[in-house]
Amino acid sequence: MVLSKKEYVNNGLFILQNDYYRKILFHDILWLEASGSYCYLNLKEDKRIIVVHPLAELEKTLPKDIFTRIHRSFMVNIFAVDAFIGNTLCIGKTRLYVSNSFRKSIFSHFHILGRKKD
Repeated sequence: MVLSKKEYVNNGLFILQNDYYRKILFHDILWLEASGSYCYLNLKEDKRIIVVHPLAELEKTLPKDIFTRIHRSFMVNIFAVDAFIGNTLCIGKTRLYVSNSFRKSIFSHFHILGRKKD
């Protein structure tokens, strides 16, 4: 698939690291975790980057069709979710709790079939 110039430019965000800005693609971000005035970006291949921006600020810049809040301290890439158990989302080996206030919102993103009858 060939991306248009606008799609290519808008498929990630630039993070300041040392003396340059590094592009992080949205599909490489699995989840974001708040830590006071900082935020951890948890990436594919068990990489983790800390940025000097609170989660609330990052939430404003991230595409809402890819990222959604699951807890006051967490946002997830909905395409990275592998499974869920009750109020817990699974991304690889990581388990992330979904607070009750965000439960309806997050699960509205998924197509869920009912229980299998015996």
